[in-house]
Amino acid sequence: MTVLVGNSTVNSSIDISFARIGANSTFTMLTANATGIYANSTLVANSIGPYGKTEGSLNVNNATTATSAPNPNAITFNNGGAGAASGSTYTGSATLTVSYNTVGAPSTSGTGASGTWSININGSAASATNASAATNATFATSAGTANTTQALTFASDGTGAAATTTFNGGTARTISYNSVGAPSITGTNASGTWSININGSAASATNASAATNATTATNQSGGTVSATTGSFSSDLSFNSGYGSAAVAYGCRVWIRFVVSAGVPAISNDGNVSTITDNGVGNFVINFTTALVDANYAAVANYSETNSATGGGNDGQASCHTYATGSVRIYCARGDGSANDPARCSLIVCR
Repeated sequence: MTVLVGNSTVNSSIDISFARIGANSTFTMLTANATGIYANSTLVANSIGPYGKTEGSLNVNNATTATSAPNPNAITFNNGGAGAASGSTYTGSATLTVSYNTVGAPSTSGTGASGTWSININGSAASATNASAATNATFATSAGTANTTQALTFASDGTGAAATTTFNGGTARTISYNSVGAPSITGTNASGTWSININGSAASATNASAATNATTATNQSGGTVSATTGSFSSDLSFNSGYGSAAVAYGCRVWIRFVVSAGVPAISNDGNVSTITDNGVGNFVINFTTALVDANYAAVANYSETNSATGGGNDGQASCHTYATGSVRIYCARGDGSANDPARCSLIVCR
């Protein structure tokens, strides 16, 4: 192997097969047998070959030139995400396209992004599928699941946060009926005048201006009670000028009747169905609704005539045979003889 160092001059015959010729070297004389003389030789830039030809134009057999290399295949860069797969290599032997997917990055619009990013977002998100915390969220357009370590608790005991309280995930809150300005199901916090109807019962009505239809009034402390129908399930007490309130015992049965030509006829009554005529001066008053027992008081009177001053023969009416559904009246003159009264009255209290 022959080596010509840079700036060397060769003027004699030399076989430079497999030779390396240095930069700026010249040679003018070659061996007589020139065939294959440059085979497998390397010519360095600015070397001058025979006949004044430079390296750039010399191409003999398998000689390699440094200044005339072939153009390589191109690399193309784009932002469409259609680049070669990660791990691809480029040697110049083939073209190659490189995009964000080639280097393992998402696009500027988020294509290819996934997983958990430990970053803060100053912009807005159309939706957050799962946000562990939102310190200050103006609005959430669409949240599939919102998780926060600060809980919002709902309770029925009236111990919720005050009205106008806000919850943004930063502080735990309890919400109850008082938080939304409502009474409890048992009436706690209810006040004012309600334009509603009540189908249930009230333990007491402190001040009821009117009760159109009251089935039961357990405790009426004051005012006026006016009812066309209804009932009291417990004792009825009132004062009515007697100095103190006490239980009132109602008249369970009352009747006024007349007897004409031996036939009794009811003038008016309360809780009386019929009169049974058992003979002269002997009548059974039958009750429409039976009493709870026969331990009641019955008072009757009778008049011989229908005149304003009565008659000298007015006698007495006495009650007998007390039963839960009836009572017997016996009418007699002063001498004790039975007599049909011109008129007779009965009151039964229990």
